[in-house]
Amino acid sequence: MSTTLFVTGLTTGLFAGGASCAAVQGGLLAGAVGRRATSRTPEAWERGGLFAPVGAFLGAKLVSHTLLGAALGLAGAAVQPGPRSWWRARC
Repeated sequence: MSTTLFVTGLTTGLFAGGASCAAVQGGLLAGAVGRRATSRTPEAWERGGLFAPVGAFLGAKLVSHTLLGAALGLAGAAVQPGPRSWWRARC
């Protein structure tokens, strides 16, 4: 029963997380590409295409997630709890 619950939770989380990420990140990416599309000439599209705005978006996303993950990891290491949780200490 616990395996079924785990698989159900994992599958639901992946679908919900994927849909949420696609909705938010897809909208941001479409806005960035669309805004750039109206300001470029057809010749510029032939040279650069969609690679420049998509690459910049994905690169900035990678850097921001890396920096935020490092900062949260440092914060988590600084407040690492001891072997006893606060619940057991209070009882």
